[in-house]
Amino acid sequence: MRHEKESIEVGSSIQLQFQRSQLPLESIFKEFIDNSLQSFLTPENRSRLNKIGITKCIIKIKIEEDKITISDNAFGMDHESFRRSLKLNERAKKYAEGSLSEFGMGLKYAAISLGNEYTIESTSLDNDEKYKATITSELLKQNSKDVDNEIEEDYSNDSHFTTITIRHLIRKITAFSLNKLINDLSKIYHKYLENEELEILFLPNKPVKYSPPELWINEDGSEYQEDFQGEITYEGIKYVYYGWIGILKVADTSKNGVAGFSLFKHKRIVMSNYRPEKLFGKANSFPYQRIMGEINLNDWPVDFNKSSFTWNDGLQEYFIDALVENPVVKKMIKKSNELRKNQAMKPSKEKQQKSAEKLQKLFSPLATKKRTVLKEEPVDSKKAPAYVDLVEETQPLQVEYESVVYNFQIAYSDEQDATKKWLVVEAIPESKNEYLIKINNNFEIFKKLKSTDNELMQTFVVVIALAQLSSITSGYLDSYKFVNKMNEIISMLKG
Repeated sequence: MRHEKESIEVGSSIQLQFQRSQLPLESIFKEFIDNSLQSFLTPENRSRLNKIGITKCIIKIKIEEDKITISDNAFGMDHESFRRSLKLNERAKKYAEGSLSEFGMGLKYAAISLGNEYTIESTSLDNDEKYKATITSELLKQNSKDVDNEIEEDYSNDSHFTTITIRHLIRKITAFSLNKLINDLSKIYHKYLENEELEILFLPNKPVKYSPPELWINEDGSEYQEDFQGEITYEGIKYVYYGWIGILKVADTSKNGVAGFSLFKHKRIVMSNYRPEKLFGKANSFPYQRIMGEINLNDWPVDFNKSSFTWNDGLQEYFIDALVENPVVKKMIKKSNELRKNQAMKPSKEKQQKSAEKLQKLFSPLATKKRTVLKEEPVDSKKAPAYVDLVEETQPLQVEYESVVYNFQIAYSDEQDATKKWLVVEAIPESKNEYLIKINNNFEIFKKLKSTDNELMQTFVVVIALAQLSSITSGYLDSYKFVNKMNEIISMLKG
């Protein structure tokens, strides 16, 4: 074994600044994965590995009480590559566009962000030397110019690997944060995982696996999904984007879920859950919760740790405007809003039937209540507003209360006029005790209730209708009596 001094002079003290940054765990670990994956994917390296039967980059991560170990089966590092791995902002002279290792900073800042000491050990295929160096926070505080490289000679030239060992941890990784990390990495690298170019295993037995979300299904059985592309020119530079957009089967309201666009660069996610308000609307909108997709931005600039695009100079606004005007994106956003309307206006026959049965059972105790008769002449219920609007679908419900059988037809309207009433109870012409309960979907109270608990909403409006009609029939005209009627009806409901 021989020892050589390797330079770490450029940026040695700067590395300590990363310990204060508290970067997200997925941003840290993806730097290790990027380096391993790039070592495997470089065309010349991949060809040589394939010849000896290595067809997949396998990365194993072991997290212990005060130590983290990351090892791979990629091509490994020769002496020049190893020297470069020790210096900040040092990348390969033969750096190729499209490389995941873009800035030569990732491994260094990622390792020192996790612990006060890290060791890099590596050898490349057909190389008879193995290299090993340890960098500590004390070494960096002293702004040291070099570090000792332990070179093991006559090493097996069949070996090829890189192992990074981080000790004296400054970041605690809990069970919860580990599960979140695994889930985040599954999304970030899902293209490599799905085509079996990459395997990530958290030892002893937690593989990183990707489960694609389910999309909304068309009537013909196909998914609501469509490809799109476009380009913009900003400050004389052309930027190309392409990808796909779809509608989720189940709404996603979480901040770290699958809704929104995933923005890729070279098959790896840079930003996820990208939902600009100008395109997706507010957080309670259907597009915000149901639209998802992927956009490839391969020639767009990213920041040093590749967790965001550097576009705050106006480029992002151009990009958002392009998406808003893209015909495919525009069509899918419109379609998602139409699906929401249809979903609200036309519940399935099965749901209608179940809802009607539950409501019928819920209101059955009211049949035992006899009418309170007043001396005053009752108001003629026939003077109630006539049923004018035609409604395509209604849900029938029969309720007996105070010895009167009320036949209701529950329907939903979509009145755009803000002056329209939020709830209307109308007598159906030429009928006896038959009434239409018309609910206006455009009022926020019904939008929220309809999406969360349709049966609760229907119970609520039927109680109002019963209180209103029975109060009029019994001759009650003031609001106090009407409220008493509502209280009485609600107290009798046991469901």
